[in-house]
Amino acid sequence: MRAALAERDEAVAAAEALRGELERERLARRAAGRPAGVTGLWYHSVDDRPPHPLEFRAGGRILAGEFEAKWTLEGRTLRMSWPNDDAPGGSWEDVCVVADDGASYSGRNRKGMHIRGTRRR
Repeated sequence: MRAALAERDEAVAAAEALRGELERERLARRAAGRPAGVTGLWYHSVDDRPPHPLEFRAGGRILAGEFEAKWTLEGRTLRMSWPNDDAPGGSWEDVCVVADDGASYSGRNRKGMHIRGTRRR
């Protein structure tokens, strides 16, 4: 019985140590301004328009319904480039800041419109 209790106590201590390491890593990423990556499914909105779903794919591609765009992430700065023949330089640019927890972004486009995004859960 004592051996079983000692074994359980060792397992609990190991789990707590691992949890501490993971928390220290999360805090270090936050302090360095490196949020979780943006790949995955999001809701994206412009000004007060209803949000629409989009997907940030690895390699810098965005899929948003029938539209395709490109993205880059440097630190917490997320840049989205939406191809459009009527736009200056051939694309509309959104520049946003990703929240510390990586669950949202907020910024502006070239026209000054407010851009928001929230990670889909």
